[in-house]
Amino acid sequence: MLPSSSLEMKVLLSLFCISALLSSGAPQECEVCMATGYSCKSEKEKCEMEEDICFIELTETSKGGKNMSIIGKGCYFSENCTSASVLVTFGQGEFLRKSILCCSGEDCREDSLPWPPINMTANGKYCPACYSESEPCPVKTVECTGFENYCLDLAEHKYLARRT
Repeated sequence: MLPSSSLEMKVLLSLFCISALLSSGAPQECEVCMATGYSCKSEKEKCEMEEDICFIELTETSKGGKNMSIIGKGCYFSENCTSASVLVTFGQGEFLRKSILCCSGEDCREDSLPWPPINMTANGKYCPACYSESEPCPVKTVECTGFENYCLDLAEHKYLARRT
């Protein structure tokens, strides 16, 4: 059925323009927070126009028998956001576990994070390992566990700044 008057035509055109604006222009709103532990809460904030998706990132580390976890939430770019999880064990009971969830709306819940289980069952593979707070670092061999099938070469250097 075609509009019979110019008034009906103007109303239809206005409705079309409003729906186009609503579908493309509303900024994403996400919680933006960071905390130690496994949860953080904040009021939702409007994201920048290019940031069209929310994320939750959870990192857990174990070093020297101490576990620590940090959670962060915020806005990001959907074309660069990939939901993923990773587990890296360093031997001697030390590990790093990280999970990232790209989400929007009700899907942005901490309990939605894909969290890789820690499987400490030896799998028959071995990697060289070195643990030292100073040099030299004697190389040891550690057993790989779970689904681990690659060795990782990682070095961290700490520098102390001095005031003069």
